[in-house]
Amino acid sequence: MKNRFNRLISKEWLPFQKSWFRYESDEKLLWENIRFFNKAEISESIMLYAGKDAELAREICTDHDIEFRDVKNYAGEPVQFAVFDLRHRITGNTSLEEYTAIRDEMIQLALQIYPNVEHKRFISVWIPNIQKGEAYFPFAWDLAKHLGQIFSLKDEKIACMETVTQSFPGKVYQPDKQIFYCLYFKKDDHSTGEYKNTQYRFFENKCQQPGRIDFGSRIPSWFILKPQPRKKKEILHPAKYPEDLVSMFVGTFSSEGDNVFDPMTGTGSTQLGALQLGRNGYGTELSEFFAAIAHERCRDFVAPLQKDLFATEKKLDF
Repeated sequence: MKNRFNRLISKEWLPFQKSWFRYESDEKLLWENIRFFNKAEISESIMLYAGKDAELAREICTDHDIEFRDVKNYAGEPVQFAVFDLRHRITGNTSLEEYTAIRDEMIQLALQIYPNVEHKRFISVWIPNIQKGEAYFPFAWDLAKHLGQIFSLKDEKIACMETVTQSFPGKVYQPDKQIFYCLYFKKDDHSTGEYKNTQYRFFENKCQQPGRIDFGSRIPSWFILKPQPRKKKEILHPAKYPEDLVSMFVGTFSSEGDNVFDPMTGTGSTQLGALQLGRNGYGTELSEFFAAIAHERCRDFVAPLQKDLFATEKKLDF
Protein backbone atom coordinates (compact mmCIF):
# COMPACT_ATOMS: atom_id res chain seq x y z
CA MET A 1 0.00 0.00 0.00
CA LYS A 2 1.36 3.41 -0.96
CA ASN A 3 2.00 5.84 1.87
CA ARG A 4 -0.17 8.86 1.17
CA PHE A 5 0.01 10.42 4.62
CA ASN A 6 3.58 11.72 4.45
CA ARG A 7 6.94 11.54 2.71
CA LEU A 8 8.80 9.10 4.94
CA ILE A 9 9.98 5.69 3.87
CA SER A 10 9.17 2.69 6.07
CA LYS A 11 12.48 2.60 7.96
CA GLU A 12 12.10 6.29 8.92
CA TRP A 13 8.51 6.05 10.19
CA LEU A 14 8.99 4.35 13.57
CA PRO A 15 12.17 6.20 14.67
CA PHE A 16 10.42 9.55 14.17
CA GLN A 17 7.53 8.52 16.42
CA LYS A 18 9.71 7.98 19.50
CA SER A 19 8.68 10.15 22.44
CA TRP A 20 12.22 11.57 22.79
CA PHE A 21 15.11 12.21 20.44
CA ARG A 22 18.64 13.57 20.51
CA TYR A 23 18.55 17.06 19.07
CA GLU A 24 21.26 17.61 16.46
CA SER A 25 20.32 20.73 14.51
CA ASP A 26 17.40 22.92 13.52
CA GLU A 27 17.85 21.78 9.94
CA LYS A 28 17.36 18.11 10.81
CA LEU A 29 14.44 18.91 13.11
CA LEU A 30 12.66 20.85 10.37
CA TRP A 31 13.55 18.30 7.69
CA GLU A 32 12.08 15.40 9.66
CA ASN A 33 8.90 17.24 10.67
CA ILE A 34 8.24 18.63 7.20
CA ARG A 35 8.62 15.19 5.63
CA PHE A 36 6.51 13.45 8.28
CA PHE A 37 3.55 15.84 8.45
CA ASN A 38 3.16 17.00 4.85
CA LYS A 39 1.25 14.95 2.29
CA ALA A 40 3.09 12.56 0.01
CA GLU A 41 1.53 13.96 -3.15
CA ILE A 42 1.96 17.52 -4.37
CA SER A 43 -0.79 19.71 -2.93
CA GLU A 44 -2.02 23.29 -3.10
CA SER A 45 -2.21 23.27 0.70
CA ILE A 46 0.62 25.13 2.38
CA MET A 47 3.16 24.50 5.10
CA LEU A 48 2.85 27.41 7.55
CA TYR A 49 5.81 28.50 9.66
CA ALA A 50 6.58 31.01 12.41
CA GLY A 51 10.06 31.25 13.91
CA LYS A 52 13.64 32.31 13.34
CA ASP A 53 14.42 29.73 10.62
CA ALA A 54 11.90 30.77 7.98
CA GLU A 55 14.42 30.70 5.13
CA LEU A 56 15.69 27.27 6.13
CA ALA A 57 12.13 25.94 6.30
CA ARG A 58 11.39 27.52 2.91
CA GLU A 59 14.42 25.81 1.32
CA ILE A 60 13.41 22.40 2.67
CA CYS A 61 9.85 22.86 1.42
CA THR A 62 11.09 23.95 -2.00
CA ASP A 63 13.27 20.83 -2.23
CA HIS A 64 10.16 18.70 -1.57
CA ASP A 65 7.71 20.63 -3.79
CA ILE A 66 5.72 21.88 -0.80
CA GLU A 67 4.08 25.30 -0.84
CA PHE A 68 5.62 27.36 1.98
CA ARG A 69 4.22 30.38 3.73
CA ASP A 70 5.73 32.51 6.49
CA VAL A 71 3.05 33.36 9.03
CA LYS A 72 3.77 37.06 8.39
CA ASN A 73 2.46 36.60 4.84
CA TYR A 74 -0.40 34.23 5.58
CA ALA A 75 -3.59 35.10 3.71
CA GLY A 76 -6.00 32.31 4.60
CA GLU A 77 -4.71 29.52 2.36
CA PRO A 78 -5.55 25.89 3.29
CA VAL A 79 -2.93 24.52 5.70
CA GLN A 80 -1.69 20.93 5.74
CA PHE A 81 0.96 21.48 8.46
CA ALA A 82 2.13 24.37 10.64
CA VAL A 83 5.20 24.85 12.85
CA PHE A 84 5.41 27.55 15.50
CA ASP A 85 8.94 27.67 16.89
CA LEU A 86 8.96 29.72 20.10
CA ARG A 87 12.45 28.80 21.31
CA HIS A 88 13.97 32.15 20.31
CA ARG A 89 11.20 34.04 22.11
CA ILE A 90 11.10 32.02 25.32
CA THR A 91 14.50 31.87 27.00
CA GLY A 92 15.96 31.79 30.50
CA ASN A 93 15.25 35.53 30.79
CA THR A 94 11.57 35.35 29.84
CA SER A 95 9.27 36.60 32.58
CA LEU A 96 5.84 35.15 33.33
CA GLU A 97 4.26 38.35 32.00
CA GLU A 98 6.21 38.08 28.74
CA TYR A 99 5.21 34.43 28.36
CA THR A 100 1.55 35.29 28.98
CA ALA A 101 1.66 37.80 26.12
CA ILE A 102 3.22 35.20 23.81
CA ARG A 103 0.62 32.63 24.91
CA ASP A 104 -2.26 35.00 24.16
CA GLU A 105 -0.76 35.70 20.75
CA MET A 106 -0.53 31.95 20.04
CA ILE A 107 -4.15 31.41 21.11
CA GLN A 108 -5.35 34.08 18.69
CA LEU A 109 -3.20 32.64 15.91
CA ALA A 110 -4.56 29.14 16.52
CA LEU A 111 -8.13 30.45 16.40
CA GLN A 112 -7.34 32.33 13.19
CA ILE A 113 -5.91 29.38 11.27
CA TYR A 114 -8.24 26.69 12.66
CA PRO A 115 -10.90 26.99 9.90
CA ASN A 116 -8.19 26.66 7.25
CA VAL A 117 -6.27 23.70 8.70
CA GLU A 118 -7.32 20.61 6.79
CA HIS A 119 -9.16 17.86 8.67
CA LYS A 120 -6.85 15.31 10.31
CA ARG A 121 -3.77 17.48 9.75
CA PHE A 122 -1.38 18.79 12.41
CA ILE A 123 0.22 21.87 13.90
CA SER A 124 3.36 21.72 16.05
CA VAL A 125 4.68 24.11 18.71
CA TRP A 126 8.32 24.00 19.88
CA ILE A 127 8.81 25.47 23.34
CA PRO A 128 10.94 24.91 26.49
CA ASN A 129 10.14 25.00 30.17
CA ILE A 130 12.33 27.43 32.12
CA GLN A 131 13.99 27.31 35.53
CA LYS A 132 15.20 30.48 37.22
CA GLY A 133 16.95 29.73 40.48
CA GLU A 134 14.39 28.13 42.77
CA ALA A 135 11.46 28.91 40.44
CA TYR A 136 10.30 26.54 37.69
CA PHE A 137 8.06 27.78 34.87
CA PRO A 138 6.40 24.94 32.90
CA PHE A 139 5.52 27.15 29.95
CA ALA A 140 5.24 24.20 27.55
CA TRP A 141 2.72 22.39 29.74
CA ASP A 142 0.62 25.51 30.20
CA LEU A 143 0.55 26.31 26.49
CA ALA A 144 -0.36 22.70 25.70
CA LYS A 145 -3.46 22.97 27.89
CA HIS A 146 -4.57 26.27 26.35
CA LEU A 147 -4.06 25.28 22.71
CA GLY A 148 -5.51 21.86 23.50
CA GLN A 149 -8.89 23.54 23.85
CA ILE A 150 -8.77 24.56 20.18
CA PHE A 151 -6.98 21.61 18.57
CA SER A 152 -6.69 18.09 19.99
CA LEU A 153 -3.37 17.62 21.78
CA LYS A 154 -2.17 14.30 20.35
CA ASP A 155 1.47 13.89 21.29
CA GLU A 156 4.71 15.42 22.48
CA LYS A 157 8.33 14.70 21.64
CA ILE A 158 11.11 15.69 24.03
CA ALA A 159 14.19 17.10 22.31
CA CYS A 160 17.31 16.18 24.32
CA MET A 161 20.18 18.65 23.99
CA GLU A 162 23.82 18.50 25.06
CA THR A 163 23.69 22.11 26.26
CA VAL A 164 24.71 22.40 29.92
CA THR A 165 22.31 24.32 32.16
CA GLN A 166 23.33 27.02 34.61
CA SER A 167 24.16 25.63 38.05
CA PHE A 168 22.50 26.88 41.25
CA PRO A 169 24.51 25.32 44.10
CA GLY A 170 23.02 24.66 47.51
CA LYS A 171 19.50 23.60 48.37
CA VAL A 172 17.99 24.40 44.95
CA TYR A 173 17.87 21.42 42.61
CA GLN A 174 18.21 21.75 38.86
CA PRO A 175 19.00 18.95 36.41
CA ASP A 176 21.84 19.25 33.95
CA LYS A 177 21.43 19.34 30.15
CA GLN A 178 18.58 21.16 28.44
CA ILE A 179 15.44 19.87 26.76
CA PHE A 180 12.54 21.41 24.88
CA TYR A 181 9.13 20.12 23.86
CA CYS A 182 7.68 19.54 20.41
CA LEU A 183 3.92 19.61 20.97
CA TYR A 184 1.63 18.14 18.31
CA PHE A 185 -2.01 19.16 17.88
CA LYS A 186 -4.52 17.75 15.40
CA LYS A 187 -7.69 19.02 13.84
CA ASP A 188 -10.06 16.09 14.21
CA ASP A 189 -13.56 15.13 15.30
CA HIS A 190 -12.71 15.94 18.93
CA SER A 191 -11.25 19.41 18.38
CA THR A 192 -13.59 22.35 18.79
CA GLY A 193 -11.89 25.36 17.23
CA GLU A 194 -13.12 27.30 20.26
CA TYR A 195 -11.39 28.75 23.30
CA LYS A 196 -12.61 29.61 26.79
CA ASN A 197 -10.32 31.71 28.96
CA THR A 198 -9.08 29.35 31.67
CA GLN A 199 -6.46 29.76 34.37
CA TYR A 200 -4.50 26.58 34.91
CA ARG A 201 -2.50 26.18 38.11
CA PHE A 202 0.99 25.57 36.74
CA PHE A 203 2.41 28.80 38.17
CA GLU A 204 0.81 28.82 41.64
CA ASN A 205 3.49 26.74 43.39
CA LYS A 206 6.47 27.30 41.15
CA CYS A 207 9.23 27.63 43.78
CA GLN A 208 11.14 24.80 45.41
CA GLN A 209 10.87 24.60 49.17
CA PRO A 210 14.37 24.44 50.70
CA GLY A 211 15.06 21.12 52.41
CA ARG A 212 17.92 19.65 54.38
CA ILE A 213 19.77 18.28 51.33
CA ASP A 214 22.59 20.22 49.70
CA PHE A 215 22.73 19.30 46.03
CA GLY A 216 26.44 18.97 45.41
CA SER A 217 25.88 17.05 42.18
CA ARG A 218 23.26 17.15 39.45
CA ILE A 219 21.47 14.45 37.50
CA PRO A 220 21.18 15.17 33.77
CA SER A 221 17.63 15.77 32.61
CA TRP A 222 18.26 13.03 30.06
CA PHE A 223 20.82 10.28 29.67
CA ILE A 224 21.24 6.88 28.05
CA LEU A 225 21.94 4.24 30.68
CA LYS A 226 23.84 1.10 29.73
CA PRO A 227 23.12 -1.33 32.57
CA GLN A 228 24.96 -4.51 33.43
CA PRO A 229 23.46 -7.76 32.07
CA ARG A 230 20.62 -9.09 34.17
CA LYS A 231 21.11 -12.14 36.33
CA LYS A 232 19.08 -15.29 35.78
CA LYS A 233 16.38 -14.57 38.36
CA GLU A 234 16.15 -10.90 37.39
CA ILE A 235 15.37 -11.87 33.79
CA LEU A 236 12.10 -13.32 35.04
CA HIS A 237 10.73 -9.83 35.75
CA PRO A 238 9.44 -7.97 32.66
CA ALA A 239 10.11 -4.48 34.06
CA LYS A 240 13.43 -4.92 35.86
CA TYR A 241 15.49 -1.76 36.01
CA PRO A 242 19.13 -1.40 37.08
CA GLU A 243 20.44 -0.49 40.52
CA ASP A 244 22.62 2.14 38.85
CA LEU A 245 19.47 4.14 38.18
CA VAL A 246 18.31 3.73 41.78
CA SER A 247 21.70 4.84 43.08
CA MET A 248 21.63 7.94 40.90
CA PHE A 249 18.34 9.24 42.30
CA VAL A 250 18.48 7.89 45.85
CA GLY A 251 22.03 9.20 46.24
CA THR A 252 20.95 12.67 45.14
CA PHE A 253 17.61 13.06 46.89
CA SER A 254 18.26 11.33 50.24
CA SER A 255 20.88 11.03 52.98
CA GLU A 256 22.38 8.07 54.83
CA GLY A 257 19.89 6.47 57.18
CA ASP A 258 16.84 7.79 55.29
CA ASN A 259 13.90 5.54 54.47
CA VAL A 260 13.28 4.78 50.78
CA PHE A 261 9.90 3.31 49.77
CA ASP A 262 8.91 1.70 46.47
CA PRO A 263 5.20 0.73 46.19
CA MET A 264 5.97 -1.59 43.24
CA THR A 265 8.98 -3.52 44.48
CA GLY A 266 9.28 -6.16 41.79
CA THR A 267 12.54 -8.04 42.32
CA GLY A 268 13.86 -5.47 44.79
CA SER A 269 16.02 -3.13 42.72
CA THR A 270 15.00 -0.06 44.74
CA GLN A 271 15.53 -1.73 48.09
CA LEU A 272 18.88 -3.21 47.09
CA GLY A 273 20.08 0.13 45.69
CA ALA A 274 18.99 1.87 48.89
CA LEU A 275 20.81 -0.66 51.08
CA GLN A 276 23.97 -0.28 49.02
CA LEU A 277 23.91 3.46 49.79
CA GLY A 278 23.29 3.05 53.52
CA ARG A 279 19.58 3.82 53.37
CA ASN A 280 16.67 1.71 54.60
CA GLY A 281 14.68 0.04 51.84
CA TYR A 282 10.93 -0.58 52.10
CA GLY A 283 8.34 -1.69 49.59
CA THR A 284 5.22 -3.62 48.65
CA GLU A 285 4.79 -6.28 45.97
CA LEU A 286 1.61 -8.14 44.97
CA SER A 287 3.44 -11.12 43.48
CA GLU A 288 4.72 -13.54 46.11
CA PHE A 289 7.11 -14.91 43.50
CA PHE A 290 8.82 -11.56 42.84
CA ALA A 291 8.67 -10.61 46.53
CA ALA A 292 10.62 -13.77 47.37
CA ILE A 293 13.31 -12.83 44.84
CA ALA A 294 13.52 -9.30 46.30
CA HIS A 295 13.78 -10.74 49.81
CA GLU A 296 16.58 -13.08 48.78
CA ARG A 297 18.56 -10.35 46.98
CA CYS A 298 18.41 -8.01 49.97
CA ARG A 299 19.29 -10.83 52.38
CA ASP A 300 22.29 -11.82 50.28
CA PHE A 301 23.55 -8.24 50.44
CA VAL A 302 23.02 -7.74 54.17
CA ALA A 303 24.01 -11.23 55.33
CA PRO A 304 25.65 -13.12 52.45
CA LEU A 305 25.93 -16.87 52.84
CA GLN A 306 29.48 -16.80 51.48
CA LYS A 307 31.27 -13.86 53.08
CA ASP A 308 34.24 -12.11 51.54
CA LEU A 309 37.39 -12.75 53.58
CA PHE A 310 38.13 -9.03 53.89
CA ALA A 311 34.54 -7.76 53.87
CA THR A 312 33.42 -5.11 56.34
CA GLU A 313 30.42 -6.18 58.38
CA LYS A 314 27.28 -4.34 57.32
CA LYS A 315 25.62 -2.65 60.27
CA LEU A 316 22.13 -2.92 58.92
CA ASP A 317 19.03 -4.64 60.20
CA PHE A 318 17.14 -6.89 57.83
